[in-house]
Amino acid sequence: MSRQCARKPLAIPAVLHPLMLLRLEQVLALVQIPKSTWYDGMALGRYPLPVRTSARSVAWRAADIQKLIESFTSTTDIDGNIAKAIDAKAAKRALLGVV
Repeated sequence: MSRQCARKPLAIPAVLHPLMLLRLEQVLALVQIPKSTWYDGMALGRYPLPVRTSARSVAWRAADIQKLIESFTSTTDIDGNIAKAIDAKAAKRALLGVV
């Protein structure tokens, strides 16, 4: 029987050096999307691919993640109908006093 200990969460550095390598947990904390969405995006070419750091380990270049985050824009990229639906839902919640 194996004794696996719970891993400590990886800290997110305050400043990302372009040559730094980030683990998946750190990338997802920065980008704020689910793991399955990240893997789907990699398969579709939307998100950067990792580099192999050892036989059983991969990481992402901080420079690639920074470029990805900088490519994100405001909600103006959202389809107009979706933006209206989001605004209407927020207005309804405000009217009802729901936070």
